[in-house]
Amino acid sequence: PEEYYYSSDVTDITDSVKDELIETVALWAAGWSDQNVPQYIANYSEDFAVPGRQSRQSWSALRKTRIMRPSEINLQITYQRFELVDTNVVDVFFQQAYRSNDYRDRVDKVLRLRKEDTGWKILIERSR
Repeated sequence: PEEYYYSSDVTDITDSVKDELIETVALWAAGWSDQNVPQYIANYSEDFAVPGRQSRQSWSALRKTRIMRPSEINLQITYQRFELVDTNVVDVFFQQAYRSNDYRDRVDKVLRLRKEDTGWKILIERSR
């Protein structure tokens, strides 16, 4: 019956939602660190806001080049907070420490993630 319909919409940041978000960001970071471009790209929504005026295809090609260039990559993520933006949309704030054989930096980032049929996907990525 309709009155027993269960909605899996996210309208609150519960511990289980945080766990799902952390797992998603960990997969994204692992794809990057392991230089596994298909795994890395798979974390982005089809609706991802591609930076600048580039196409999704040119953005993907550029990311592949940048991910594959170093001989090794290490990413450390330190979570700061989670903010519900809308139903099924959450901003994840964290500090990202990036280290490769030829470059290192530490930046504050936010990933806007949306719960989709296939799991949480990145809609927006920005440094702050």
